[in-house]
Amino acid sequence: MYSRLKKNPEPIWPGTSSSLQANFLFRPDTILRFQYFQMHGKNSRIEAEKKLMLAVLDDAIAIYQKYFFAHDEKGKELFCEAEEWIMEEQNDWFFSFTSICEQLEMDPDYLRRGLLHWSEKQICLFQLVRVRKLIPCHGIGRGT
Repeated sequence: MYSRLKKNPEPIWPGTSSSLQANFLFRPDTILRFQYFQMHGKNSRIEAEKKLMLAVLDDAIAIYQKYFFAHDEKGKELFCEAEEWIMEEQNDWFFSFTSICEQLEMDPDYLRRGLLHWSEKQICLFQLVRVRKLIPCHGIGRGT
């Protein structure tokens, strides 16, 4: 799919598997804005710029996840824009995904891999739900 991404990612938290890290990273509200700034300190001018960058990043990931299975044109368009922005590896402009991640001291490839892992998981869950809807479960295994 995105062959440029590393096959064996370096874990952000040593001693934990990358899938555990990805699951932790992409749970809802895992890191709140105020927690990020508690960890990274405050400087009024830099803080305002980083708040904006974090809001842009947060919004893009939220749109990616919300509209992943969109059927309407607007939802598909929003998803495609978010996906293109996130997967673009160029950082030649200040508000590119890569540039924002680097300014926030986050690994952009790690976030991309996490979103791809989340996407694969959503597809599997979707397929499982579809199969369960097709196969009636009444009477199976109940001796009827």
